[in-house]
Amino acid sequence: MNQFSAEFVPTNIFSNTCEGETTTAPVTYWVTTDSHTGVGFVMDLGDQFCIRKVSLKNTHNRGHRDRGTKNFSIQVSNDEGGPYNDLIANQELEDARSLECEDIPVHEFEVCECFRYLRFVINEFYGFGGGLHYLHLE
Repeated sequence: MNQFSAEFVPTNIFSNTCEGETTTAPVTYWVTTDSHTGVGFVMDLGDQFCIRKVSLKNTHNRGHRDRGTKNFSIQVSNDEGGPYNDLIANQELEDARSLECEDIPVHEFEVCECFRYLRFVINEFYGFGGGLHYLHLE
């Protein structure tokens, strides 16, 4: 797992809220350390689930507007140690640094896969590093 600091953890991305947009509000998104690709996080669903849709939203790092994910992959497995298979590979996201949080689009990907572990990987980023505002599985 890669994160900028203890405040910007991946568990922040499960509610699609823009309430964390002021620097005094609790953080509602995840960002990586500066200048790293190939980083991300692994999510343990606790059991195997069959997923039909993945929804996600890029970040811009609230008022700083200095980073975001440009290209990502989502890989899945039933074993934390792998092997991991591509669920969504090399997908591009818009540069959200100039957008208001409410205007950053939610991207939806139709999938059909059963798995326990999901690995989100940043392949390219905008600005200083990557991150994610929101992730939802159905």
